[in-house]
Amino acid sequence: MIDFRYHLVSLFSVFLALAVGIVLGAGPLKAPIGQSLQGQVQALREDRDNLRGDLDKSRAETRSLNDFVEANAPSLIDDKLRDRTVSVIRAEEAASADVRGLQQQLTAAGANVVEGGTLTKTTFSPEDPQGELVEELRAHVDKDPQEPPRAVASALTEVWSAGSKAGSLSEEDAEAVLKVLRDHGRMVGGKPGKADAFIFVAGETTAVQQQGQGESAQPADDSSAYVEALREIQGTLPLVVAGPLGTGGLVYKLRGDRSGTTVDGIETNAGAVITVLATADLIDGGKPAAYGFGQRAEELYPGMKK
Repeated sequence: MIDFRYHLVSLFSVFLALAVGIVLGAGPLKAPIGQSLQGQVQALREDRDNLRGDLDKSRAETRSLNDFVEANAPSLIDDKLRDRTVSVIRAEEAASADVRGLQQQLTAAGANVVEGGTLTKTTFSPEDPQGELVEELRAHVDKDPQEPPRAVASALTEVWSAGSKAGSLSEEDAEAVLKVLRDHGRMVGGKPGKADAFIFVAGETTAVQQQGQGESAQPADDSSAYVEALREIQGTLPLVVAGPLGTGGLVYKLRGDRSGTTVDGIETNAGAVITVLATADLIDGGKPAAYGFGQRAEELYPGMKK
């Protein structure tokens, strides 16, 4: 009987607590809770409106700067790269229109444009299960990196500097290295040969970890290896990395330590012009810098503050 009474009291306490909660929720506490929620919703709306206003302002400024550079392009790039050879390398996912637009502006600036080949999504992948890639590269390149990303970065540096004072490979050996990279799916096309500067054109998803599944997904270690490998190359060669305007992409990531020259907005005519000016400045001994319209850009183009 004692146990039965205990259970009755417990059940009564539970129902009493529920009743009190319902009464309070419908009465004294209802107004404060409602007012608090309304205040939070209003604050979120104001934040949204402020962000929208900032975005509209940023877009208007970008359009204005783009129009300014486009209008002055002929005088800005005239003869900037006369008698200079520039090798253009592209990412597999780079937009063809962006590459063509850049090549046209380079030609207008007087440059001799060379197609440097295409880097694939797996160019700097850490995967090399049998160690065959590193072993084959070691037969041609006088370096001893053990990790595939660094081995490929060193190999590309040697290939792209072949025939120059800084290079140690003959054009024949450089072609052999390119064949190894092609055979392992690390590169498409490309040719060795001396160039005064190099431009790598990235796409929106270059070195960005993808959320998809299967072959479309890019592991996190692949994307970070891509960034570090290009940083290593930029530390040795006059390489400008140009990519689309936005955050989270390759250009944005490379700007983290300001170790190399980058240009954003390559999808615009002005972006291609700025890339030409950045390349000419690098050839003339300018320091690495970040140019363009986006975040972390230090100047619009060399000598022109934003």
